[in-house]
Amino acid sequence: MRPDGEISVTRYTFGSDERAAERLKSISTVFNREARKVITPYINGQTPALALDLGCGPGYTTTMLAEVSGADRTCGLDQSAEYIRRASEAFPHLEFIRHDVTVTPFPARPDIIYARFLLSHLTDAVSLINRWLGELAPGGLCFIDEVEKVVTTVPAFQTYLDISDRIVRSGGGSLWIGSLLGQGDYADCEVLYNERDRLPVDDRDAAEWFYPNTVILWPGSELVAQHLSTDEQESIRGELLRLQNSAAGQSNITWYMRRMVLRSAV
Repeated sequence: MRPDGEISVTRYTFGSDERAAERLKSISTVFNREARKVITPYINGQTPALALDLGCGPGYTTTMLAEVSGADRTCGLDQSAEYIRRASEAFPHLEFIRHDVTVTPFPARPDIIYARFLLSHLTDAVSLINRWLGELAPGGLCFIDEVEKVVTTVPAFQTYLDISDRIVRSGGGSLWIGSLLGQGDYADCEVLYNERDRLPVDDRDAAEWFYPNTVILWPGSELVAQHLSTDEQESIRGELLRLQNSAAGQSNITWYMRRMVLRSAV
């Protein structure tokens, strides 16, 4: 929220309706598990007063952050009124506030900040992280979890990723923001962890995540129509539906995640 009380126009590229929320729920079942492995060692038995989940969406990352951090308070921030409503209903024991994460100060001063699949949709990501670090309590932790690249041998997956990259770039973001973040200059903090982690994903899970955007975003999109005919779009949808029925453990797609842990100056 801007200082004048108006919500800014920052927008999640892939929507916030019911289908988008269900997609994020499915994604969280895989990526929350991996996030826990990174966050847990840095909590070190402490009880943070406040943990903030930035770009919380429908709350599935927020509940993970609450559980793994053990914070007295855990709050999700998102500019989408629809996501805040959904999250508040699904997780009434947590707090959710409508707030644009590109605008500081935050509603409260956190001990922990977590952001995943967020910075690819925003501009000036490194400078934004530096502003977030300034919001932390002394010695507070900032956990960043963003995509560096996705590698696949499945043509339908590759085409989907290429189109998604174009869509994100058309909005001023960068789908593969992880590499830039990993090379960023972060002032007045200690970089505790900065690694590219490899995460193979089952084909059926990737297809489940990709398919909704071909239905929600592709129809009527001039950008998509410039690169794919109607028949080509239908062919990809059909292949993604087929892949959703593939066997568990069959993986021809791998996410490479840039994971960072930054500690603010004491």
